[in-house]
Amino acid sequence: MSDPSVIAVRRLAWAMGANMGATLNRLIAILPQVVDPALVCQRCKDTSKCAYCVFKTQTACGTPLINL
Repeated sequence: MSDPSVIAVRRLAWAMGANMGATLNRLIAILPQVVDPALVCQRCKDTSKCAYCVFKTQTACGTPLINL
C-alpha cells in the first residue's frame, strides 16, 4: 500500500474505533456497492476462491461508482 493509503486507512480506523485490519475488512465488504460485482467476476483470474469472495455473493446495487 502507498503511504497516502496507509495514512487514510489509519485515520478511518481511528474514526471507526477499530484497528486497521478490521477497517480494511469493512472497506472490502462494501466494495460490491462501489464496483460492479459482475465485472469483477468476469475479469477474475482465480476462480478457486469464489465461495469466499465478497463479489461472488453480491449483486450490483444500481450504477457502480467506479467503472473498471
